[in-house]
Amino acid sequence: GPPETYGPPETYGPPETYGPPGTYSAPPMYGPLETHGPPETYGPPGTYSAPPMDDQPLMFVDQSITQERVDPANWDKDEYTKHSAAARAVAKKSLFCQILVQLVLILAASIGAECVGAGVAAYPQGVLAVVAIAGVMAFATEAQQCYQAGYLVWGMAMTMPSTVLNVADICTDALSAGSMIASSFCEGCRMEEAWRQVVSQSSLPFHIPLWVLALVAWLLTGLQFGAALSNWEESPSVVFDALGFETLSDFWKEVDTKRAAEAAEASEAAEARKDLEVMAGRAGMAAHEAGSASDASEQDNERAAIARFVTKFFFRLLAENAFQLHVQITTVALSVALMGWSDAAEMMLYSIGISAAMLIAKLAQSLADLRMIWQDVTDPVLQVMIVGAVVLTLLVVVYALAKIWALFWCPDHILNVRGCAEMNL
Repeated sequence: GPPETYGPPETYGPPETYGPPGTYSAPPMYGPLETHGPPETYGPPGTYSAPPMDDQPLMFVDQSITQERVDPANWDKDEYTKHSAAARAVAKKSLFCQILVQLVLILAASIGAECVGAGVAAYPQGVLAVVAIAGVMAFATEAQQCYQAGYLVWGMAMTMPSTVLNVADICTDALSAGSMIASSFCEGCRMEEAWRQVVSQSSLPFHIPLWVLALVAWLLTGLQFGAALSNWEESPSVVFDALGFETLSDFWKEVDTKRAAEAAEASEAAEARKDLEVMAGRAGMAAHEAGSASDASEQDNERAAIARFVTKFFFRLLAENAFQLHVQITTVALSVALMGWSDAAEMMLYSIGISAAMLIAKLAQSLADLRMIWQDVTDPVLQVMIVGAVVLTLLVVVYALAKIWALFWCPDHILNVRGCAEMNL
């Protein structure tokens, strides 16, 4: 009906407050907004209560969970430099400890060895505690570094025992060299006389005293320490590999590989952005910088692979293991030929067994780096040199294993290139 039938509009209040007159009632009243917190955080006023306040901030819990669990692939250049410098500090301490242990062992074996007739002298068994301590320290160092870096992989079940065996290998080499040096001062030792007969039947053009060979074989162990120092500015993987720390070497090798892959992806992404950028000059510069970083990372990986191969193949495998193994087998064979199996000869068998096992293991590890290097080698001269080195190493390894066989099957327990040696003892 007409508007005047329902009364004037002012009876219900202003229209802009409650809507059309007579249609809506007054809205419910909610307290001030500040009572419940900002609406965008807790929802509409009056719906949610304020959250309970904890004494400790939530960020503290997050930091405690994620502490020292950073992905190395996300390290920038400064972080990589900082972590690699810390790794080199650990390697420096390990290098000093290994050199000190070597000096202690060879002096203890040379001075404290006991003469046992015509054969090799027996080093004091108490020095084996030093070998055990050195192995435990190497294991603890790798375990601590891997825990701090969050590097926990199944491969550690193989690499960490290999590290302990590497330490035991160079330690027992020092003991064997010390025993041979001590034997040369024993009055009743006839090993040098037997060694002269072996040399006369071999292809060697001159005679070298056996104790000199043992000392030279031990000194060649220092080549791997020199390799660590000469490659100090390279990737930590090269330094740890030279020291025999297989787990830490694999960790830093993985870090370098991931960083190279990240650099390659960044280079590809920069190339893809070329077509999308409006400013061609800016896009070209970004792609150029990413490509330069990728090339530098690949070159660093190649240099690290070459350094690892040279160190492990020539210094650790040939100079240390292979040569040391030949001298030790000859020493044990002469001692057994003179006076049968003695405690001193049996103790040296432990060193021979460890050296033989590590010789085969290092050969397998070196071939993995060799495959990586071979893909980038195009010079025929270098290819011939690499093939020749591999063939020579295989011959040395086979000859060493053959001498171990002769130790038990030849009548006089010794082998030269002409077959089983015969001695008039």
